[in-house]
Amino acid sequence: MDGEIIELLCELVAIESRNPGLVTGGPGETRVAEHVAAWAGTNGLEVEVSEAGPGRPNVVVCARGRGGGRSLMLNAHTDVVGTSGYVEPFAPVVSADRITGRGVLDTKVGLATALVHAKRAAAHGFRGDVVVAAVADEEFGSIGTEALVAGGRWLTDAAVVLEPTDLRIIHAHRGWCWGRVTVNGRAAHGSRPDLGVDAIVHAAPILAGVGELGRRLATRRDPVLVPPSVHASLIRGGTEMPTYPATVEIDIERRLVSGETAETFESELAELAALVEAPATATSTVGFGRAPLVVPLTEPIVEVMRAAGPELEVGSIAFWTDAALLHAAGIPAVVFGPGGGGIHETHEWLDLASFEIFEAVLWRTVEMFCS
Repeated sequence: MDGEIIELLCELVAIESRNPGLVTGGPGETRVAEHVAAWAGTNGLEVEVSEAGPGRPNVVVCARGRGGGRSLMLNAHTDVVGTSGYVEPFAPVVSADRITGRGVLDTKVGLATALVHAKRAAAHGFRGDVVVAAVADEEFGSIGTEALVAGGRWLTDAAVVLEPTDLRIIHAHRGWCWGRVTVNGRAAHGSRPDLGVDAIVHAAPILAGVGELGRRLATRRDPVLVPPSVHASLIRGGTEMPTYPATVEIDIERRLVSGETAETFESELAELAALVEAPATATSTVGFGRAPLVVPLTEPIVEVMRAAGPELEVGSIAFWTDAALLHAAGIPAVVFGPGGGGIHETHEWLDLASFEIFEAVLWRTVEMFCS
């Protein structure tokens, strides 16, 4: 077991970095970013700290190469999700087979491993640069990686996003998009059905339509990804018991696969809105979204990772990651991390046997790609 990585990992887990976009009063990433910057500076690495947003720092750590080699980014986020119901989330515990604590798997183990590997890369004197991007806000809006690529300074030849994948090398994942259908009825006293138009009742065909759309999407086949999907996430309507509800809002999430865009979902939402019958009316809008990731298996970073871990599976995942932002910026990016459990739950843990394989494969990847 690599004691230097474990020690740094426990230090990072002990620093609370709950995302304020998810948790009211969450402190954000400042303290953990300060720790990363201090550790890197002490170990002779180049450090750049910048704000992705007010009080939301990114830290970029670089082990400069001799020149003439390929550069590799190791990307890991510093924020964590909430801790409601979690007993002592920021007190890491190391046992024979695991380490527990909020963020230990998602994804401070990736960050600690990346930092120590950058230190070792500097000592080896590879030709290419090894860049560690410790980014803010991945768990909510991904403003950290967005700011990183927008800045343009750290556009490496490839990247590995260090999310937990149970040791699978991930070259593709779905995207997503949010939208809303609003049903408009007419408010009236509950005793006056002749005046009221019940927006809740008139919204029923939309909910049925979402279910039908979901069944159709489940039959679609993508060469790489699991089928697309859709679900109703939130519904709001009505004001009080004795009043006909004038408005209902239905928020819907759509998971996207290759070739699908926000425009695809926009057309589907319009079809859902058209199911509403007079005298009610309905409108639809498309909101925030992210594109899918599909990195060709012929990309050098994929080939290098397959050679570094020939026993590991290469495939796709259903959830979205910052790798899609990097790939869209021209940086081929794969996703790779160890196994464990309890992500976003009340007992998060890292499997140490999986960690040993993860850190060895990641080091071989750095060595082969940057030397």
